Amino acid sequence: MLSGSPGGPTGALTSLFGGTRAIDQLMSLSQRPEMAMALGALGLGKLGRQSIDVGPSRVPVPTAAFPNLYAQLADQVVTEAAELAGDSESELTYMVDSSGEYVGDPGFARDRASRVWDLLNEAQAERLFEYIAGLPAMETQAVEYERDLLDQAEAYARQTDEAYYDAMDLQDAEAIESELEAAWPEAEGLVDWEMTNERF
Repeated sequence: MLSGSPGGPTGALTSLFGGTRAIDQLMSLSQRPEMAMALGALGLGKLGRQSIDVGPSRVPVPTAAFPNLYAQLADQVVTEAAELAGDSESELTYMVDSSGEYVGDPGFARDRASRVWDLLNEAQAERLFEYIAGLPAMETQAVEYERDLLDQAEAYARQTDEAYYDAMDLQDAEAIESELEAAWPEAEGLVDWEMTNERF
């Protein structure tokens, strides 16, 4: 593992700054924004930044120093992992292809790394193919969802129109009734008088 300066964080803050194991430090480094900026700059080649400002003092650290730090930690992680792993042949089954033949020489770290990289690429390609194959279904679902939304919108519009016209009809009926009462007030009184006299 890598240790910081004598005045660096210790004790309870150790886990915050990467822990004491190389794997913890490597995982912490992978999540640091400075590491992401350095890799992004390196990916741009000559167009990328040559250094990344780090810390409150804005110390310019060369971008190449970040993958070097990563490599040092990764190397220590390999050592730690080797101490935990057994020496059985089952640990190397990933080096065997579908025909039962070794892919590369298991004795060489470069060949083992290449095999893992190939397997990861195969997995990535499979995920991509599954995504592409699922696109028609996703489009169909999107179309059906949009159609449902349109149907709901049309139904709501119809209900709103019906409620509006019903309210207008009621308002017109009340207006006509009010106009009749205003135009013939004596007619209503005459009818009441006639009905009263008929009783006698």
